Amino acid sequence: MINQQSTDGDFYLVPNHNAIAPGDTIIFEIHLANAANPIDSLYGIAYSLLFDQSLTDTTNLSISSSPSVLGTINSNMKFFEKDFYSSGRIDAAVTRINHTNTSNVNGVLGTFTVVTSSAISTLSTLVITPSTIRGITMNENPVTFNSIPDSVVIDPGLGIENSSALDGIFIYPNPVNDHLLIRSQYEIIKRIELFDISGRKVLTSKPMSNQISIPVEQLSAGMYTVFVICNKKVFHKKTQITDYQ
Repeated sequence: MINQQSTDGDFYLVPNHNAIAPGDTIIFEIHLANAANPIDSLYGIAYSLLFDQSLTDTTNLSISSSPSVLGTINSNMKFFEKDFYSSGRIDAAVTRINHTNTSNVNGVLGTFTVVTSSAISTLSTLVITPSTIRGITMNENPVTFNSIPDSVVIDPGLGIENSSALDGIFIYPNPVNDHLLIRSQYEIIKRIELFDISGRKVLTSKPMSNQISIPVEQLSAGMYTVFVICNKKVFHKKTQITDYQ
């Protein structure tokens, strides 16, 4: 009888930018679990990544498994891929080849590099969704994962200047459960946009002032990305919304 491990781990993506311009390159790290909740043991894993191909340059996409938490390619690990980029999908698999599980697994499994389409003319959100994730141990016990998508905003206006460094922009508290306060020390805030983890825009505000208080108690708990648009700069920061007490 095959026994399934009782503890699931998260399979999630971490982009190196929250917002980019059309034609820019974005790198998504592919992560397994975390140090607080690692996978007990893992020998191999297969998965797919789904995305909207119309937002990408399908001739400039690539997936890699080096470095990888499961090992080193051609030393103790093999990596396989089959791309369907024109259909918005990539299938991949990683397996160890030394007949030994990796224990307490958490970290980077690989990377997915995407070049966005240079033809994008309106604000768009590229969502990468992990799908059909199947893990297995050396003894053929299945390992299950929680699929967590992530996204990047593609903004034609970011060709002006985009910054993740909040120079003179203050966003607090974090986490927040009732009102999110945003203050600009130097410039007028023209627009505020809030995106959930799936890339869906859930809030837009045009304060045209140096500060604003945004009620968030009606929003679902989770991770969000706040965009603060000033004169010729766009600032962005992730913030956690918790349940309103």
